[in-house]
Amino acid sequence: MMQSKKLSKFPDLIHYFGTRNDNITLGNAVFAEQVHKDRIAVVRKSDKSKVIQGADGLVTADRNINLVIKTADCVPILFFDKKTGIIGACHAGWKGTFAGIAGNTVKQLLMLGGKVEDITAAIGPHVGACCYTIEEERATQFIEKFGLNNTYIGKTDNKYYLDLGRLNFEILLSSGIKKGNIDFILGCTCCQESLYYSFRRDKERAGRMISVIGII
Repeated sequence: MMQSKKLSKFPDLIHYFGTRNDNITLGNAVFAEQVHKDRIAVVRKSDKSKVIQGADGLVTADRNINLVIKTADCVPILFFDKKTGIIGACHAGWKGTFAGIAGNTVKQLLMLGGKVEDITAAIGPHVGACCYTIEEERATQFIEKFGLNNTYIGKTDNKYYLDLGRLNFEILLSSGIKKGNIDFILGCTCCQESLYYSFRRDKERAGRMISVIGII
């Protein structure tokens, strides 16, 4: 499993980004259904062991809850507000990214009492721009919405490449999170077969990695 250096600074925080090689047993877990939309659910202790229907992100102000996101190429993002102890996790595929799920998660953290200057976010392993080609129509949609600044989308040999991690990084910045409070764990789930599951690479045979955050 992998951890964020920035989130690891907080002693009461439990977090990790799993790999395909981890055998993880979780207690007090809450899962998002993950339907590739942008809904963020606020969860409580009473939601332990539940799958929150229709949600792609979870936030809570309660302790002793583990928020869990499953991915196999999509972007897992974990959040922590150091002053309030509020935590969050979201699953950002291309649809969720396009809908701004990372920013929606920040908004929910603020609604629970967090402040942008106190939030640390960590972007976990996901399919890289090296492997994530998209059709011109989808590329045009992203360019029309987010602009063409060459940091998240490119074109080589008549193929468009989308960098979901970089775009979510930009969305977090635009949501007010400080650049120094955003961690970016490098690694492409599609390239690194020995470490990660990848739906793009393995299709329906792909397993899922889990990303977890909780506070004790």
